[in-house]
Formats: sequence, structure tokens, C-alpha cells
Amino acid sequence: MKAASERVPNKNLRPFCGRPLVRWMLEAVEAVPEIGAIVVNTDAVELLRPLVADLPKVVLRPRPADLLDPRLDANTLLRRDVEDLPEQLGGRIVMLHATSPLLRPATIREAIAALQGSPAHDSLFGVTRRQARFFLGAEPVNHDPTELRPTQDLEPVDEENSALYLTSAEVVRTTGRRIGRTPLRFEVTPSEAVDIDGPEDWRHAELIARGRTGSPAAVLFDLDGTLIDSLPDVARALSEAVAFLGLGPYRTADMQPFIGRGSTVMVQRALKAGGQPTDNVTDLVEDFIARYRAAAGRDTKPFPGVEALLDELTERGVPMAICTNKPWATTEPTLAVLGWSDRFDLILCPDHVEPKPSPRMLLTALERLKAPRSGAVLVGDTRNDSFAAAAAGIPFVWAEYGYATSPLVGEVSVASAEELSPLLDALAAWGRPGP
Repeated sequence: MKAASERVPNKNLRPFCGRPLVRWMLEAVEAVPEIGAIVVNTDAVELLRPLVADLPKVVLRPRPADLLDPRLDANTLLRRDVEDLPEQLGGRIVMLHATSPLLRPATIREAIAALQGSPAHDSLFGVTRRQARFFLGAEPVNHDPTELRPTQDLEPVDEENSALYLTSAEVVRTTGRRIGRTPLRFEVTPSEAVDIDGPEDWRHAELIARGRTGSPAAVLFDLDGTLIDSLPDVARALSEAVAFLGLGPYRTADMQPFIGRGSTVMVQRALKAGGQPTDNVTDLVEDFIARYRAAAGRDTKPFPGVEALLDELTERGVPMAICTNKPWATTEPTLAVLGWSDRFDLILCPDHVEPKPSPRMLLTALERLKAPRSGAVLVGDTRNDSFAAAAAGIPFVWAEYGYATSPLVGEVSVASAEELSPLLDALAAWGRPGP
């Protein structure tokens, strides 16, 4: 733990939700019975001493003068600690960082048990599992750009999150590093693995920390691109409807410029892109809807983590509503196929109220749910969702795994539905974050 910090001044000692940031990790480790000593390698011994007086396991280790370079790597520090402190660091070692304040004692204990139960592995490190499209330079890592499979079908990629390492003095001495030759990867949920590097990370972590004690008054969801991936069915129905004009067939990736404002606008955008007139599209829209209804839900799937999130909110008694620009004629059969007809307290479509980006749909939902704006949250994937939430005065979470064609700058975002739960609580408890 360093006293100074480049991007967030004095972050390790700075108050974080009521107490110094470093206390969060120290208190978590103090609660792990398997850990016998907590060695804090620091250049701020005197500043830390009054902050840790009540933590009996803590041993303050003054950082040697030749290791004060702020950019020194953790392996170098660990090698010296193992050499100088054989009594405390002579066996197994859990290496943690003060900048990961949300790691729970239970997770640390699970990691210790996992490594103890895996004799073939000499060390362990925390990972965040990502299912998204990754590139290394210009080359795709885990997908074929010409075949845009749903993200939930992509090969997962593990990101070393620096939240948690388990190693031993022997590994450090023989390899010179904290990750040994046969490491075990241990998945840490994104909400616990947050690492505070810059100001945005600090705000994100505070949102989650505050949200652990809050609960939303209501959660409003967009449907397509937020809860479900319906593009395969939409693309097929549109392709069939406009085939007689010589347009299509459309792949899933072709649909991005067309969607977001309902069926009529989608058909008009497809016609315009194909050089066709965009007036008098009523019959064409009706044909699209009929084709979509006939095979609604055939290839539509909830995004990973959505079912578990809905189960959790239902169990907690949090009111939920769908606010979608998808017409009722296509929304109703899709929900029926998914078994979601009775999943939500309210479903609003453009048939019922003015669509997004107008705030009217959101305000109507809150009125019918008898929920205050101050405790509500909207989750969506497009600018229309963001604009509607801003106009309604309620917090917004951008589902960046959805259908937006460009980043929604400045929004609180999640890369997967698994990350939503703590953010929903946090935004409901704290309100919309500032810039």
C-alpha cells in the first residue's frame, strides 16, 4: 500500500463510503480465520498505525528505501517480503490490494479452499470471465467478424483482475513471481473484482458499496438488446417481408442501423438503405409483424444472467416493468414463448403510450407501479433509452452488451447482466451519478 497515487490522490487513505479505502480490504482479511498474519508493505507506516490499531493480525512492514519507486512491480516487492519476513511469509500467501475494496471474506475463503483442493496447482489468481468480442491489434481473438454469433455463444475470455492471488514462499523463490507454473484460475464476480485505478473506478466502486444496503423502488427494463437477443428472429422476418423488393436477406449484423424505434421505423430504415420509397409502409409493416409472430421466439434467447437477475428481483419483491418500443403484437408472443407472460408487473409498448425517447412511457410505468422516480432505475441499450431516462429524471444503466452501435459516453454501464444487481441497488440508493 502506497501513500501517494497518481490518478486518484492519496486513494489508499482517502475516505471511501465512510472509512479509509485500505480499511475495507484489511477488515475483509481480518475476518478470514485461515489467515494468520496480515503483512502491509507500505511507505506510510506512521499514517497507517492509528488506522490499524484495532486489527490484531496486521503487521506493518516499512518498504525498504531501495523499493520506493512508485512504478515498481508487485513481484519485486513480494520477493523481498518473502526474503525478509520468513516467519510471517514462510508458507502459503494470499496477496491482495487495497484498491479492490469490494472483495468479500467469503470469496477469499472459497479461493483458499479451491487451491487446497487442487494439488495439481501451485498457485491461484482471480479472473473476470468475459463473453464479448475481443481483438488483439487488428486480429479477432475469440470470434469470426464475418459471422456474428450471439455473445453468449462466444468462447469466454478470462481477464486477470488483480483482486486476488494465492501463492507460497516456495513458488515465489523458485519462479520469482506470484503466479506459479501451474496456476488455478478462480472466477471473481465483476462487482467484487472492481479495481480502483482512476476516478471513474472510484465512482463505480462507491456505487456498488452503497448499493449493498439499498433496494430499488422499481426497475424498468428495455426488452430487445437488454433482456433478450431477438435479432435472429427479427432479421429473418424482415428478410422475408421485403424479399419481393429485391432487398435482403439480412444477417444479424445488418440489423444494427435499423432497430431502436419500433417496427415501422425499422422497415422504413431498411427501405431507405435499399433505395426504396419509405411512405405507405403500413401493409409492409403488417406483413413483417405477421411473419415475426408466426415464428416469434424461435431463435430468441435471454442474455446470460438475465433469468437469475429476474429471479433475484422477484424474490426481493422489487417491482419490474418492461418499457419497449416493440409493438404489443410482437412483444406478447415473444414473452409467451419465453414463459415470461407473468414475469413482470407491467408491460408497456407504443400501442399503450408514447414511445422512447419520450419520457412518457417511463413516467406512466412508475405511476402505475406507484414507485417514486428517486428510487427507480431504467436498464436499456440504446440512446433512446438514455434520453428517455434523462428526461424522466431517473438513473440509467447502459447494457453495453446490447444493440447500441456506439458507446453511450458518461453512462454507468455493464458488460453483462451478471453485473447489474449491485448497480441497481446503488443507483436506487444514491441517485443518478454526476459527470
